[in-house]
Amino acid sequence: MTGVVFGLSVVRSLRRRVAGGLGLALVELSVVEQRYRAVLEVLAGMPVTEVAVRSGVSRQSVHAWLNR
Repeated sequence: MTGVVFGLSVVRSLRRRVAGGLGLALVELSVVEQRYRAVLEVLAGMPVTEVAVRSGVSRQSVHAWLNR
């Protein structure tokens, strides 16, 4: 899964097999929601480096979000 930043939102496209064909689902996250989810993932035990890669940011950014 990759994230591309467009202004104040992050658009992620997820491709998945749906019964009878290929489906495409778009999930749009605000920057605040992206940061919130990243912090929750770290607090749940996921390594900061993995969260940073999944979020498309540096590990330093994730640490800054944790300190807020």
